[in-house]
Amino acid sequence: MHKDWIELPKSGDFGMDAYRVAPAGDAARPTVIVLHEIFGVNESMRDVAQMLADEGFEVLVPDLFWRDAPRISLGYVEPDRTRAGELLRNFDTDLGLADIGQLVEWLKQRHGAAHPVAAIGFCIGGKLATLLGARGVIDAGVSFYGIQLNDYVDEIANAKSPVLLHFGGEDAQIPLELVNRIEAASEPNRRVDVRVYPDAKHGFFNPTRAERHHAQAASQAGSSTLKLLREVLDLPAAS
Repeated sequence: MHKDWIELPKSGDFGMDAYRVAPAGDAARPTVIVLHEIFGVNESMRDVAQMLADEGFEVLVPDLFWRDAPRISLGYVEPDRTRAGELLRNFDTDLGLADIGQLVEWLKQRHGAAHPVAAIGFCIGGKLATLLGARGVIDAGVSFYGIQLNDYVDEIANAKSPVLLHFGGEDAQIPLELVNRIEAASEPNRRVDVRVYPDAKHGFFNPTRAERHHAQAASQAGSSTLKLLREVLDLPAAS
């Protein structure tokens, strides 16, 4: 298994690195971009990358906060939580989407224009994965408890690529009213799949956060995510 940080080609106002995990060998693999939470490229995000690489994907975790705190890795208690909140407040969504767009372009140049690319994101990364899929920048976007989606309901409803959205019914950061609006607006579009796990909280997929982890919801969401990624990226199940 290959595990390392890679420096993406620098150009203009672009200087992002990415943590890469990929199965051994020279064969090109479909790429899944993992878009991290407000806590940066921490151990939990690297674990997600490892899980997906074990399934046969090439996985890249771009350093979304590279402008303010390159390669930062934060925990879930103070003072790291306060620092994570600062990074979120300073984060520019449009710049972040442009950065990921450059990463996708680099992947296409490296592997060929038809190279399949999807994204899976968590929290602020979930927002980005949703928008990348809705705009057709990637072949599919998977969002776990994506935040700040209030202004994008119509765009999600008209998604150009498959978008799978996982929400917890007990998520204090994402009102169910908003989730219901997204689901209702998107109902005519078969590319959009909204799933709600009634007893799950924000961060339910993360097993290191015992107070928030919901094993059943995480298992169900993980299975449906892998199913979509395999179908869209045309990667058979690992033997």
